[in-house]
Amino acid sequence: ILADVNKGPLENARSEVRHNNLNDKVDLRLGSGIEVLNENEVDAQVAKTERMTSLKQKEVAVNETAKRIADSKVVIAFDYQGLTVEKFETLRRDVRKAGGEIVVLKNNISRRAAVASGHEAFASQLTGPKAIVFSGNEIVAPAKAVYEFAKKNDVVKISGGIVEGADVDGAKIAELATLPSYETLLTQLAAGMLGTVSQLAVGLQQIIEQLEANN
Repeated sequence: ILADVNKGPLENARSEVRHNNLNDKVDLRLGSGIEVLNENEVDAQVAKTERMTSLKQKEVAVNETAKRIADSKVVIAFDYQGLTVEKFETLRRDVRKAGGEIVVLKNNISRRAAVASGHEAFASQLTGPKAIVFSGNEIVAPAKAVYEFAKKNDVVKISGGIVEGADVDGAKIAELATLPSYETLLTQLAAGMLGTVSQLAVGLQQIIEQLEANN
């Protein structure tokens, strides 16, 4: 630093000390490894971080969906585009009452999850906007809920699904939906048992009456 002729020796000495201190601070900052980025570089770093976060989120979604497929007794994919929000919510409630849950996923997530869980045939059915029904406890009831709703709403078309670990097409889901529900089967079984008992009682009574007549 050049001495100022208008300043005395003491002032010039102080200026030199301040200058040296400033240089020390600059050297310290540069030596610490701190990198100063311009605006474009900051934007690029932010975009990279967002992409990495997005990829991690997608990976988590795929893993969660694959586990859900593996844990479900029945999985049903169907077209829903064209349904009003009100009707879609009605279908969602019907399926929930039947023991299932409707989830809307991006196809790349659901396809990757299907492949990861060993269901390539089901993955091939996931084209276009799809909603998926998952049920871990019920099989017939959720299928029946979607099937009955589809009969009244043409835009709902069952593409296919997974039943007890087996990939099936839409026709098989429709067949499943026409089976009697668990409650109906119990009622029919009970009625059949009562009918058998009744017939047995009548037969025994006829034998008793015949024995009495012979005596």
